[in-house]
Amino acid sequence: MSIGKLDMAEECLKYAVDYSGLLLLYSSLGDAQGISQLATLAKEQGKNNVAFLCLFVLGKLEDCLQLLVESNRIPEAALMVRSYLPSKVSEIVAIWRKDLSKEIDGSSSSFSQLFGIEGSYH
Repeated sequence: MSIGKLDMAEECLKYAVDYSGLLLLYSSLGDAQGISQLATLAKEQGKNNVAFLCLFVLGKLEDCLQLLVESNRIPEAALMVRSYLPSKVSEIVAIWRKDLSKEIDGSSSSFSQLFGIEGSYH
């Protein structure tokens, strides 16, 4: 890579199945198409951290949220919507509350207060 053989570097990273390396390469080059393809590939292979980063870099916040929910990363989804998609807070808090009710009875109201949602949730 230091002598500019980026095509060869890309080929080697693909052959080595180095998704993190590909993300670094594509983001360094500003290759949105490569990042988009990598997001799809990483998601298919269950490499959700790389897929999330690809989607986030591309500004696909709704897709990021969907990935978090699909991979049962509800707390992370809740924190994400609080910062980036405030219109989705109620929806995600409801999912989180439902998930929490399976584990801990009575915790949902404190989490609702954290996200500024008032009302009875039991």
